[in-house]
Amino acid sequence: MFGLRRVSVVVGLVAAIAFTGTLSAAQAQPYRHHRAWSCRERMERAQDRLDRAIRRHGRHSRRARERRRELHAVRDRCWRYEHRWWDARERRWRRHHW
Repeated sequence: MFGLRRVSVVVGLVAAIAFTGTLSAAQAQPYRHHRAWSCRERMERAQDRLDRAIRRHGRHSRRARERRRELHAVRDRCWRYEHRWWDARERRWRRHHW
């Protein structure tokens, strides 16, 4: 009887840990299968990183140049797959090439 209780507790703990890991992985990228949404998220993140680099290191710093290249790469990827890109500053989709 004591062995059965121990087994059920262990099974319950393993199930809880597995379920918690699944939730946190799903919450990390809730729309990872929807390409346009991930494009929008990537554009916003890249724009935020560029703005932060400019504030911290200056407009012409090495970090700002790196972040501009990153933003350009993300924008190019969105353009190739979606034929549009997310303008994070104006918060709307653009259909013309930048």
